[in-house]
Amino acid sequence: MSHSLNIALLRIWSRNRSRFTAAVPLLAVVAAFVALYVAVSSFALSGAQVADRELGPSGASVVVHQPQATRYPDRAVLKAMAAAGAKNVRVGVYGSDLQIDGFRSTGLSTGPQDRLEYMEWQQGSKPSRYALAAGRWPSRSGEVMMSETLLVRLGNPSTIRAFSNSTRLAVVGTFRDVYATKGLEVVGAPGTWQQMSAAASTGYPDLTSTTQYLWDGVELDAMIPVIAKASGTPVDHLHAGALDRAFLQGRAQRSLFAHSSYLIMIPCLLLCGAVQLTTTTRLSRSLQIERAAMLRMGIPMSVTPIPTLGVVLLVCLGACLAGVGIGWLAGQVIRLAVLPHFMTQPLSPAAPVLLLGLSLLGLTVVLSLLSIAIFQNVSWRPGQGSARFASLLSWSRRIGAVGLLMTALITVYGARQLDGAVKSVVLSALGLALVVPDILTGLIAVLHLPSLPGWLALTNVRADRRRVRALGSALCMCLAIPASVTVIMASYLSSSAAISMAIPGQLVVQSPNGQPLPKNLPQRIQAGAGLPAPLAVHILNGQISSTGTPGAQGVMVVAQPSEAERVLGVTLDQGQRTALQDGAMLGFDEFPGTVELSLDNGRRVGVSSRHVAVPPTWSFIYGGVLLEGSVTALHAASMPDRWVYVGVDEAQIAKAIEFVHTQKLDPRVLTYYKAPPKPELPPQFVGGVLGAACHRSHHHYERVFFLWRDRTGPESTAPGHRLAITVLP
Repeated sequence: MSHSLNIALLRIWSRNRSRFTAAVPLLAVVAAFVALYVAVSSFALSGAQVADRELGPSGASVVVHQPQATRYPDRAVLKAMAAAGAKNVRVGVYGSDLQIDGFRSTGLSTGPQDRLEYMEWQQGSKPSRYALAAGRWPSRSGEVMMSETLLVRLGNPSTIRAFSNSTRLAVVGTFRDVYATKGLEVVGAPGTWQQMSAAASTGYPDLTSTTQYLWDGVELDAMIPVIAKASGTPVDHLHAGALDRAFLQGRAQRSLFAHSSYLIMIPCLLLCGAVQLTTTTRLSRSLQIERAAMLRMGIPMSVTPIPTLGVVLLVCLGACLAGVGIGWLAGQVIRLAVLPHFMTQPLSPAAPVLLLGLSLLGLTVVLSLLSIAIFQNVSWRPGQGSARFASLLSWSRRIGAVGLLMTALITVYGARQLDGAVKSVVLSALGLALVVPDILTGLIAVLHLPSLPGWLALTNVRADRRRVRALGSALCMCLAIPASVTVIMASYLSSSAAISMAIPGQLVVQSPNGQPLPKNLPQRIQAGAGLPAPLAVHILNGQISSTGTPGAQGVMVVAQPSEAERVLGVTLDQGQRTALQDGAMLGFDEFPGTVELSLDNGRRVGVSSRHVAVPPTWSFIYGGVLLEGSVTALHAASMPDRWVYVGVDEAQIAKAIEFVHTQKLDPRVLTYYKAPPKPELPPQFVGGVLGAACHRSHHHYERVFFLWRDRTGPESTAPGHRLAITVLP
């Protein structure tokens, strides 16, 4: 009897189309989530693709660093590899820090710019990742081919000059790197790097090369000792750059979902959970009316929970399954028809959605059981069940908001990288979205508009406060996260550029590789560019002992407090100036009152410390500043580190750059200020928000007028015509 009744009720209650209509939002959200998952996973290369990118057809490789490139690979290494049984040996040489005249590629030291990559293939088949686009492969020393992107950036030249006009190279072809279609790459003929490094050895004494040996037929662990013995390279160094095909192919795809789950996965799961809970609640509340009717017929509610659960599960699981299928199809369309126009690497294999689909189905089952449990022992009368559920949901939402905000505070406190900052932003935005309903409720309660239109507007808002709260939370989640991440990324770009450049109005001369500068170079630059006399900045032969702070530990040494002010770009107060003259160190971080210095001669000395705020340029390099007299009193020593020209303008900086170029010196000896690009909010984003607002206003107000300007007459208003602005009553 009970079994037959449950089946009959399930059939009758599931015929109501409105219940399936209520699950349409759940279907749409699940489909969007799965489509996003499939599309984003297309950017994560598989292990086989990574192996093809790094090794081509070879089975393993090692990298040998050498101070100067050779025209041919090391014959002793090749002979040892052949004796060990290596087959299909391939050799490539990669040059460090290629400098093309007229193209900014010197790193962040002079502002945001691009980086060039150079390689030449010495032996064996060429990498399969390079596809010839035009011309031919370079065959003679002094010939190069460029990537399509770099050739366009340089203006399609037939010849280029490198390393401050010390070498002229002929461009004989262009290629396309299938794994970096926008890469700035140069491929030279064998011996070209040796020719360039020899010609530029005076101004660029630190040029190095890296030789990559690739082979088949011998295990990596067995070949490393052979190459180490033949090349004289320590085994540990070879292990650091070694690659093995079996290891690379065994690595699983790691997309943005796995790397930064808080950025996409967690918000999407929370959104799906919220929509699922809303759907199951609406279905359970609608079935309460049916159960109440059965109660009036003498059938108690304790008999009808099974068909109620069956209907909820049937509708929600059906919507979830349909959403997974539709989302998978939509994701395939996106990855095959849209993404190839934007990607700079091959598409990865399609990501499986089985685990994600099962997770969404499991979440649906849990929330369905939760909604049935909430409404099981609730009276059928309207208002009581919804009030109890609303109260439970409100307190759960508030507790979740507090938890998210606390987690965000803990995350940002312990953040040492950009990833931690972005994570804290996302968690904060989610927590804020959960408390927006309470904020809006308070605003609606205290807001008072004295005019009649204002009173009517407030009355309408209070009558529809549920929708207002839901819309406010949705807008907060959709706008706060992108805006916050944009601010964080902009701050990161600006700070990354700032800490690696000079402050405005300064020009710094320093060694780019830690080696001594050419003799009298600061004075030669001063005379050649008409600059003021530079201020010599020394660095202490020692460092600040670890104090638990993440800042720099080097100590700047200057002659006078006035020089410290000019170099740091700050004005010291009387207390700071007196402390510096009395032998104290002005710390750029929050150091304790006494700081211990670990000197290079093994001694440890303590000095008093006082904090001073300086630009991030200097706090990134040094932890504090001392006077030369204080260093002498500590029986310590210092050495020249850099020279700073203060009060220079852009014209003087340009003259200094030209002087370094004409002297065929490395342009990285100069560090100067370059304003980083300012990130802009995409206009499509603003247009979409305004368009949605206008569309919403069009549906809420009956009277809409359009403003246009006639070609022959003044401004007018009338229905129709081209829309310029919406005027609300």
